[in-house]
Amino acid sequence: MSNIHPSTSNTSQTLHTYIKTLYTPILTYIYTYIHCKHPYLHTYIHTYTVNTHTYIHI
Repeated sequence: MSNIHPSTSNTSQTLHTYIKTLYTPILTYIYTYIHCKHPYLHTYIHTYTVNTHTYIHI
């Protein structure tokens, strides 16, 4: 079992960072678009997200 590379978690971390970097602008764009076109929907999504986030963390 000596062939397990210690960089596995490092690769995972890099991938996570890459995905985050990739999706953040897309999500920002979507949120901005929704906010401009449907402010009510944006408020609803924001409220839902915050409530879900709070629920998960309790």
